[in-house]
Amino acid sequence: MAERDAAAALGAAIRRARVEANLTQADVGEFLGGLDRHVVAALERGSVTTQVQRLLDLLDVLGLELDVKPRTHRYATAHVVTDAGTATGSGAAFDATVRVSSVSE
Repeated sequence: MAERDAAAALGAAIRRARVEANLTQADVGEFLGGLDRHVVAALERGSVTTQVQRLLDLLDVLGLELDVKPRTHRYATAHVVTDAGTATGSGAAFDATVRVSSVSE
């Protein structure tokens, strides 16, 4: 159940950001190298794909949670912020800061 909740929250955040950017699902698919808009729609609905499931499983095993929030600017370098520091990836049209932190019980 927690996996569905996490996937649904991630999907809702993706949809909200896409709508705020005034983009269609097809637009987003094109930015992602021709991904079919139905795949984008499924992710926005919170469908748990194999890749999403693996990510959620990995986070669970490591005791981590994913926090997605808007960046302050677009078309910049993506950053992944962890408890250990920051890793920088290549630029993307839809930037976001992804904070991964340990979950304490």
